[in-house]
Amino acid sequence: MSSRNDGPSRGDELRARADPQAAAAIKAKLQQALALHRQGRLTAAEALYREVLLLAPANCDALHLLGSIEIEKGNFLEAVKLIEKAIRSFPNVAGLHSNRGLALQGLKRLNEALDSYEKALSIDPNFVEGLFNRANALLEMGRLQEALASYDKVLWIQPNHVDALFNRSTALKDLNRINEAIAGYDKALSIKPDFAKALYNRGSALALLKQYEGAAKSFAECLRVSPYHDYALGNMFDAQLHACDWSQYRQLTKDINNAVARGMRVALPFTFLAYATDPGDQLQCSEI
Repeated sequence: MSSRNDGPSRGDELRARADPQAAAAIKAKLQQALALHRQGRLTAAEALYREVLLLAPANCDALHLLGSIEIEKGNFLEAVKLIEKAIRSFPNVAGLHSNRGLALQGLKRLNEALDSYEKALSIDPNFVEGLFNRANALLEMGRLQEALASYDKVLWIQPNHVDALFNRSTALKDLNRINEAIAGYDKALSIKPDFAKALYNRGSALALLKQYEGAAKSFAECLRVSPYHDYALGNMFDAQLHACDWSQYRQLTKDINNAVARGMRVALPFTFLAYATDPGDQLQCSEI
Protein backbone atom coordinates (compact mmCIF):
# COMPACT_ATOMS: atom_id res chain seq x y z
CA MET A 1 0.00 0.00 0.00
CA SER A 2 1.06 3.56 -0.66
CA SER A 3 0.15 6.53 1.50
CA ARG A 4 0.54 10.07 0.24
CA ASN A 5 2.11 12.50 2.72
CA ASP A 6 1.96 15.85 0.93
CA GLY A 7 3.24 18.97 2.57
CA PRO A 8 0.98 21.78 3.74
CA SER A 9 -0.92 22.96 0.69
CA ARG A 10 -4.10 24.60 2.07
CA GLY A 11 -4.12 26.83 5.11
CA ASP A 12 -7.19 27.90 6.95
CA GLU A 13 -8.03 30.83 4.66
CA LEU A 14 -10.58 32.43 6.95
CA ARG A 15 -8.11 32.31 9.86
CA ALA A 16 -5.36 33.69 7.64
CA ARG A 17 -7.46 36.70 6.71
CA ALA A 18 -8.59 37.25 10.29
CA ASP A 19 -5.26 36.62 12.01
CA PRO A 20 -2.15 36.37 9.79
CA GLN A 21 0.07 35.74 12.83
CA ALA A 22 -1.98 32.69 13.85
CA ALA A 23 -1.94 31.42 10.27
CA ALA A 24 1.85 31.75 10.18
CA ALA A 25 2.13 29.79 13.44
CA ILE A 26 -0.07 27.03 12.04
CA LYS A 27 1.96 26.85 8.85
CA ALA A 28 5.21 26.63 10.83
CA LYS A 29 3.86 23.83 13.02
CA LEU A 30 2.68 21.92 9.95
CA GLN A 31 6.05 22.23 8.25
CA GLN A 32 7.85 21.07 11.39
CA ALA A 33 5.41 18.17 11.82
CA LEU A 34 5.83 17.11 8.20
CA ALA A 35 9.62 17.11 8.52
CA LEU A 36 9.35 14.88 11.60
CA HIS A 37 6.85 12.67 9.79
CA ARG A 38 9.19 12.16 6.86
CA GLN A 39 11.97 11.22 9.30
CA GLY A 40 9.74 8.51 10.77
CA ARG A 41 9.38 10.35 14.09
CA LEU A 42 5.66 9.68 14.23
CA THR A 43 5.02 10.45 17.90
CA ALA A 44 6.55 13.91 17.67
CA ALA A 45 4.80 14.61 14.35
CA GLU A 46 1.46 13.46 15.75
CA ALA A 47 1.77 15.80 18.73
CA LEU A 48 2.31 18.78 16.43
CA TYR A 49 -0.58 17.85 14.13
CA ARG A 50 -2.82 17.70 17.20
CA GLU A 51 -1.56 21.11 18.32
CA VAL A 52 -2.58 22.48 14.92
CA LEU A 53 -6.04 20.97 15.29
CA LEU A 54 -6.46 22.65 18.66
CA LEU A 55 -5.85 25.96 16.89
CA ALA A 56 -7.77 25.11 13.70
CA PRO A 57 -10.02 22.03 14.14
CA ALA A 58 -10.92 21.85 10.44
CA ASN A 59 -7.38 22.20 9.08
CA CYS A 60 -7.32 19.86 6.12
CA ASP A 61 -3.58 19.20 6.12
CA ALA A 62 -3.42 18.34 9.82
CA LEU A 63 -6.45 16.04 9.57
CA HIS A 64 -5.08 14.31 6.46
CA LEU A 65 -1.53 13.87 7.70
CA LEU A 66 -2.63 12.77 11.16
CA GLY A 67 -4.87 10.26 9.40
CA SER A 68 -1.87 8.97 7.44
CA ILE A 69 0.01 8.46 10.73
CA GLU A 70 -2.94 6.47 12.08
CA ILE A 71 -2.74 4.31 8.94
CA GLU A 72 0.98 3.70 9.59
CA LYS A 73 0.15 2.77 13.20
CA GLY A 74 -2.63 0.40 12.11
CA ASN A 75 -5.38 2.52 13.68
CA PHE A 76 -7.50 2.34 10.55
CA LEU A 77 -10.88 3.31 11.99
CA GLU A 78 -9.46 6.48 13.52
CA ALA A 79 -7.75 7.23 10.20
CA VAL A 80 -11.08 6.95 8.36
CA LYS A 81 -12.70 9.41 10.78
CA LEU A 82 -9.91 11.98 10.43
CA ILE A 83 -9.68 11.77 6.65
CA GLU A 84 -13.45 11.88 6.18
CA LYS A 85 -13.52 15.09 8.22
CA ALA A 86 -10.93 16.55 5.83
CA ILE A 87 -12.96 15.39 2.83
CA ARG A 88 -16.02 17.24 4.10
CA SER A 89 -14.08 20.49 3.75
CA PHE A 90 -12.15 19.57 0.59
CA PRO A 91 -14.13 16.93 -1.37
CA ASN A 92 -12.13 17.24 -4.59
CA VAL A 93 -8.64 16.30 -3.37
CA ALA A 94 -7.56 12.97 -4.91
CA GLY A 95 -5.04 12.20 -2.16
CA LEU A 96 -7.69 12.39 0.55
CA HIS A 97 -9.87 9.79 -1.15
CA SER A 98 -6.88 7.56 -1.86
CA ASN A 99 -5.78 7.58 1.78
CA ARG A 100 -9.36 6.98 2.92
CA GLY A 101 -9.24 3.91 0.68
CA LEU A 102 -6.02 2.76 2.36
CA ALA A 103 -7.64 3.00 5.78
CA LEU A 104 -10.71 1.10 4.59
CA GLN A 105 -8.46 -1.50 2.99
CA GLY A 106 -6.76 -1.93 6.36
CA LEU A 107 -10.21 -2.66 7.80
CA LYS A 108 -10.74 -5.27 5.03
CA ARG A 109 -13.63 -3.21 3.67
CA LEU A 110 -12.34 -3.77 0.17
CA ASN A 111 -15.36 -2.74 -1.87
CA GLU A 112 -15.55 0.57 -0.02
CA ALA A 113 -11.80 1.02 -0.45
CA LEU A 114 -12.15 0.43 -4.17
CA ASP A 115 -14.90 3.05 -4.34
CA SER A 116 -12.55 5.55 -2.65
CA TYR A 117 -9.78 4.83 -5.16
CA GLU A 118 -12.22 5.24 -8.03
CA LYS A 119 -13.29 8.58 -6.59
CA ALA A 120 -9.66 9.68 -6.39
CA LEU A 121 -9.13 8.67 -10.01
CA SER A 122 -12.29 10.45 -11.15
CA ILE A 123 -10.65 13.63 -9.80
CA ASP A 124 -7.21 12.85 -11.26
CA PRO A 125 -7.10 9.89 -13.71
CA ASN A 126 -3.28 9.85 -13.66
CA PHE A 127 -2.94 9.94 -9.87
CA VAL A 128 -0.22 7.33 -9.36
CA GLU A 129 -0.91 6.60 -5.69
CA GLY A 130 -4.60 6.03 -6.44
CA LEU A 131 -3.83 3.73 -9.38
CA PHE A 132 -1.31 1.76 -7.31
CA ASN A 133 -3.61 1.44 -4.31
CA ARG A 134 -6.52 0.41 -6.52
CA ALA A 135 -4.36 -2.27 -8.13
CA ASN A 136 -3.38 -3.60 -4.70
CA ALA A 137 -7.02 -3.80 -3.62
CA LEU A 138 -7.94 -5.64 -6.82
CA LEU A 139 -5.02 -8.02 -6.20
CA GLU A 140 -6.38 -8.76 -2.69
CA MET A 141 -9.81 -9.37 -4.20
CA GLY A 142 -8.41 -11.86 -6.72
CA ARG A 143 -9.35 -9.65 -9.69
CA LEU A 144 -5.97 -10.21 -11.25
CA GLN A 145 -6.53 -8.99 -14.80
CA GLU A 146 -7.96 -5.70 -13.53
CA ALA A 147 -5.06 -5.38 -11.11
CA LEU A 148 -2.60 -5.86 -13.99
CA ALA A 149 -4.29 -3.12 -16.00
CA SER A 150 -3.98 -0.72 -13.07
CA TYR A 151 -0.32 -1.61 -12.47
CA ASP A 152 0.33 -1.14 -16.19
CA LYS A 153 -1.04 2.40 -16.00
CA VAL A 154 1.17 3.15 -12.98
CA LEU A 155 4.18 1.93 -14.95
CA TRP A 156 3.16 3.89 -18.03
CA ILE A 157 3.36 7.03 -15.88
CA GLN A 158 6.30 5.94 -13.69
CA PRO A 159 8.24 3.14 -15.45
CA ASN A 160 10.56 2.63 -12.47
CA HIS A 161 7.87 2.34 -9.79
CA VAL A 162 9.53 -0.60 -8.07
CA ASP A 163 6.59 -1.66 -5.90
CA ALA A 164 4.26 -1.68 -8.89
CA LEU A 165 6.77 -3.83 -10.79
CA PHE A 166 6.94 -6.24 -7.85
CA ASN A 167 3.18 -6.49 -7.28
CA ARG A 168 2.48 -6.77 -11.00
CA SER A 169 4.91 -9.69 -11.14
CA THR A 170 3.11 -11.34 -8.23
CA ALA A 171 -0.18 -11.04 -10.14
CA LEU A 172 1.48 -12.59 -13.19
CA LYS A 173 2.83 -15.42 -11.02
CA ASP A 174 -0.68 -16.05 -9.66
CA LEU A 175 -1.92 -16.20 -13.27
CA ASN A 176 0.77 -18.82 -14.00
CA ARG A 177 2.54 -16.45 -16.38
CA ILE A 178 5.80 -17.39 -14.74
CA ASN A 179 8.34 -16.19 -17.28
CA GLU A 180 6.70 -12.77 -17.40
CA ALA A 181 6.71 -12.67 -13.60
CA ILE A 182 10.44 -13.42 -13.49
CA ALA A 183 11.12 -10.67 -16.04
CA GLY A 184 9.20 -8.27 -13.81
CA TYR A 185 11.15 -9.29 -10.71
CA ASP A 186 14.37 -8.83 -12.69
CA LYS A 187 13.30 -5.31 -13.68
CA ALA A 188 12.47 -4.48 -10.05
CA LEU A 189 15.85 -5.82 -8.96
CA SER A 190 17.66 -3.78 -11.60
CA ILE A 191 16.25 -0.71 -9.85
CA LYS A 192 16.54 -1.99 -6.27
CA PRO A 193 19.12 -4.81 -6.09
CA ASP A 194 18.59 -5.46 -2.38
CA PHE A 195 14.81 -5.92 -2.70
CA ALA A 196 14.51 -9.05 -0.54
CA LYS A 197 10.88 -9.85 -1.37
CA ALA A 198 11.62 -9.68 -5.09
CA LEU A 199 14.60 -12.01 -4.68
CA TYR A 200 12.47 -14.44 -2.68
CA ASN A 201 9.57 -14.41 -5.13
CA ARG A 202 11.94 -14.72 -8.07
CA GLY A 203 13.36 -17.84 -6.43
CA SER A 204 9.87 -19.25 -5.96
CA ALA A 205 9.02 -18.55 -9.60
CA LEU A 206 12.21 -20.22 -10.85
CA ALA A 207 11.42 -23.25 -8.69
CA LEU A 208 7.99 -23.50 -10.34
CA LEU A 209 9.83 -23.77 -13.67
CA LYS A 210 12.11 -26.43 -12.11
CA GLN A 211 15.11 -24.13 -12.60
CA TYR A 212 16.42 -25.17 -9.22
CA GLU A 213 19.99 -23.91 -9.46
CA GLY A 214 18.76 -20.42 -10.30
CA ALA A 215 16.13 -20.65 -7.58
CA ALA A 216 18.74 -21.62 -4.97
CA LYS A 217 20.93 -18.67 -5.99
CA SER A 218 17.98 -16.26 -5.75
CA PHE A 219 17.05 -17.52 -2.27
CA ALA A 220 20.71 -17.27 -1.24
CA GLU A 221 20.82 -13.65 -2.42
CA CYS A 222 17.61 -12.97 -0.49
CA LEU A 223 19.30 -14.32 2.64
CA ARG A 224 22.33 -12.16 2.00
CA VAL A 225 20.27 -8.98 2.18
CA SER A 226 17.69 -10.28 4.70
CA PRO A 227 19.23 -13.10 6.78
CA TYR A 228 16.00 -14.03 8.58
CA HIS A 229 13.56 -13.72 5.68
CA ASP A 230 10.64 -16.09 6.27
CA TYR A 231 11.17 -19.52 4.64
CA ALA A 232 14.08 -18.40 2.45
CA LEU A 233 16.60 -20.76 4.06
CA GLY A 234 14.33 -23.80 3.80
CA ASN A 235 13.40 -22.99 0.21
CA MET A 236 17.06 -22.49 -0.71
CA PHE A 237 17.91 -25.88 0.79
CA ASP A 238 14.98 -27.53 -0.99
CA ALA A 239 16.10 -26.04 -4.31
CA GLN A 240 19.66 -27.25 -3.69
CA LEU A 241 18.41 -30.78 -3.01
CA HIS A 242 16.33 -30.77 -6.21
CA ALA A 243 19.47 -29.68 -8.06
CA CYS A 244 21.42 -32.55 -6.43
CA ASP A 245 23.65 -30.08 -4.63
CA TRP A 246 24.60 -31.83 -1.37
CA SER A 247 27.49 -29.52 -0.47
CA GLN A 248 25.70 -27.92 2.49
CA TYR A 249 23.49 -30.84 3.47
CA ARG A 250 24.85 -31.52 6.95
CA GLN A 251 25.18 -27.89 8.00
CA LEU A 252 21.80 -26.77 6.65
CA THR A 253 19.99 -29.79 8.11
CA LYS A 254 21.38 -28.82 11.50
CA ASP A 255 20.70 -25.10 11.06
CA ILE A 256 17.12 -25.54 9.89
CA ASN A 257 16.22 -28.09 12.58
CA ASN A 258 17.63 -25.76 15.24
CA ALA A 259 15.74 -22.79 13.81
CA VAL A 260 12.44 -24.70 13.73
CA ALA A 261 13.00 -25.76 17.34
CA ARG A 262 13.36 -22.07 18.21
CA GLY A 263 10.02 -21.27 16.56
CA MET A 264 11.36 -19.56 13.44
CA ARG A 265 9.58 -19.49 10.08
CA VAL A 266 12.46 -21.10 8.27
CA ALA A 267 10.98 -24.06 6.35
CA LEU A 268 7.63 -25.18 4.98
CA PRO A 269 6.21 -28.31 6.62
CA PHE A 270 6.20 -30.70 3.66
CA THR A 271 9.73 -29.89 2.55
CA PHE A 272 10.92 -30.04 6.17
CA LEU A 273 9.76 -33.67 6.38
CA ALA A 274 12.64 -34.67 4.09
CA TYR A 275 15.28 -33.82 6.67
CA ALA A 276 13.50 -33.32 10.00
CA THR A 277 15.33 -35.12 12.81
CA ASP A 278 12.63 -35.00 15.48
CA PRO A 279 8.84 -35.63 15.32
CA GLY A 280 8.29 -32.82 17.79
CA ASP A 281 10.04 -30.43 15.41
CA GLN A 282 7.77 -31.62 12.59
CA LEU A 283 4.77 -30.65 14.67
CA GLN A 284 6.39 -27.33 15.59
CA CYS A 285 7.07 -26.57 11.93
CA SER A 286 3.43 -27.27 11.01
CA GLU A 287 2.14 -25.08 13.83
CA ILE A 288 4.46 -22.24 12.81
